[in-house]
Amino acid sequence: MACSAVTLSLATISAIISTVLLAIAFSTDNWVYTEVKRSNIQVRPFLLSTLVPLDRPQ
Repeated sequence: MACSAVTLSLATISAIISTVLLAIAFSTDNWVYTEVKRSNIQVRPFLLSTLVPLDRPQ
């Protein structure tokens, strides 16, 4: 009986903490925006020789 009470208490505390942290995350403006321009990515020549197409068995 005590084990279920402890588990319920820990779950309640964890839910409250996670709700507070989620509210802080959405209220702050510290999100990182990353933009990848694929046309600017260059593949090194030695890597091209190591790539294996998916349709060809190894």
